[in-house]
Amino acid sequence: HRQSTQFYLHHHKLVMQALVFNNYNNPNSPDQHPCSSDQHQPKVLDGVTMMFTRYEYANTFHQMTDWYNIYVVGTRENLMESKIRFLFLDGHPKGALDSAWEVFSRGLGFVRVKSLPGSVCISNGILMPMGYRSPVDVHGMTPHSKRCRG
Repeated sequence: HRQSTQFYLHHHKLVMQALVFNNYNNPNSPDQHPCSSDQHQPKVLDGVTMMFTRYEYANTFHQMTDWYNIYVVGTRENLMESKIRFLFLDGHPKGALDSAWEVFSRGLGFVRVKSLPGSVCISNGILMPMGYRSPVDVHGMTPHSKRCRG
């Protein structure tokens, strides 16, 4: 379990290092909003974007752990009735389970990070936990913890 936690933290650290954050709400900030720059117009992903790294994209159980995470975060953030875009941070090709992501998104669908042009602005991004960190993933359980208690 300790190795899993270290891997999870390392993964999120790498993702966060690839992102750029600016303080656009502060009028005294020297940062210029890249989405409104006249020189460069990056693609803008409006609405809610949930960012995933899928490790077992072709495995139904592991996809279910990602979908359960959508439910948990969506419920907590009051997003279950919202249109949500999914941004896949992995390099996996098209899979047989991709159509389910379209249904969960309520029309915005999914985007693979490798298909995006250089710079992208995400107006409301949520970095999702890995499926391996889902409450329904039983791989980290010991034989004792798998037993039901009455």
